[in-house]
Amino acid sequence: MKKSLIVAAASATLCFANVALAATDQFSDVPAKHWAYDAVSKLAQAGIVSGYDDGSFQGERTLTRYQMAEIVANAMTKTDKATAENKALIDKLSAEFADELRALGKRVDAVEKKQGPLTIDGFAQYRYEYTKNPRLIAEDLGLAAPGAAGRADDKSASRTLLWLNIANEFDGDTYFHGILGVETLGGRTNVTSLQAWEANFNKKIGAHAEVGLGRFFPSLGFGTISGAPYMDGGKLSFGKAVKVNFYSVRLGDRSEITTSNPSGIFAHRTYNLGDVKFSLDQNTDMAVSFAQDKHKEMYNSAAVGLKYKGISDVVLDGEWGRNTADFAKTANGGSAPEAYFIRAKYKGANPFVVGSTGYSVQYKYAEPGFDALAFASPFAWNAPLNYTTVALGGIADNLKGFEVGFEATLAKRTIFNMRYDKLDRVKASAQSLATHDDQSFFTAQVTYIF
Repeated sequence: MKKSLIVAAASATLCFANVALAATDQFSDVPAKHWAYDAVSKLAQAGIVSGYDDGSFQGERTLTRYQMAEIVANAMTKTDKATAENKALIDKLSAEFADELRALGKRVDAVEKKQGPLTIDGFAQYRYEYTKNPRLIAEDLGLAAPGAAGRADDKSASRTLLWLNIANEFDGDTYFHGILGVETLGGRTNVTSLQAWEANFNKKIGAHAEVGLGRFFPSLGFGTISGAPYMDGGKLSFGKAVKVNFYSVRLGDRSEITTSNPSGIFAHRTYNLGDVKFSLDQNTDMAVSFAQDKHKEMYNSAAVGLKYKGISDVVLDGEWGRNTADFAKTANGGSAPEAYFIRAKYKGANPFVVGSTGYSVQYKYAEPGFDALAFASPFAWNAPLNYTTVALGGIADNLKGFEVGFEATLAKRTIFNMRYDKLDRVKASAQSLATHDDQSFFTAQVTYIF
């Protein structure tokens, strides 16, 4: 299926962009008694739609406008199978969710079109970061080559990102998905990083399974453990009510990391990654995930998380993980490091509703060594570039404290987001890049979706 920019931003939970929140949380919920649910149920019974995102339609579950638009977009490709009554339902739904459909790159005014050409959409972002006590970065310790987008060893830095999402559906069962990112670090260098963060080919198998091959940016669980960009290999996904994702990929081009050769930070490692996601009830989602490198040196992690949406306009979520890899235990003084976050979000900035706002508060805790390479999701573990070199994701490593956040839609498709993290170092560690007790930072960004 065709992936939109916003789908990509949500699935790339480690994305360099550090977009404010996962896309499905940026869209307001469709009220439980909205007429669209009955309309979609009728289309599902008629075999016109099979569901949203993962191919499922769970009639008892409240959907966001984004998820509902995915269902409508699916229906719009199958009007040749629809009766006159069902076509009228599709037309009514497409009018209701027109803005969301445009953001997904779907044709609203030509529902008979079954397959579009190559599509390119994305976003542009300007981001400011202030880090009270910059961490040592990997290149300072000889652990990595200088980052292509520049260094961030000053207290303040600005970043500009252009993200392009590329999608093409070859037929009803085969599609390509790619992400190109161009990022610069302002005020320090004019060096620009142009990278292919994803480039994969995917084949659907039956109604609820697919295989993929190429470059992936894995998104696991609720973000405490995840994958990095530039992971090349294969993916297997299957399931409907219970969704399973598994990746077997390779990362890096340096020699093996050993006590005598610490510079092999990425180490040509093979990683096995995966998660299982399902709903406990109509308001509660659960995820179990894992990440492991071949020799269990840096990552041998597992995590479990919950998300609850049973309170009006509020989302509560949290996740706990543990890493038993050798390096992780060494960095934490011999015991396996743990990490967890607990977060509450009130409302959210809908990119199609000017003036809509959202607020969040989060407590985060991560012991040294849990996430030494910064593979966590920036949605769950926001961090400045300085803290996340070389992987440039989020980071769940040697920090504890609170984060408060605010976001607002300034203009249609334009979201402002800022977050302040009042953090401390969990403990001093010879292997940690955190050299100060105060780990506080501030980030602010403007994102334009196109």
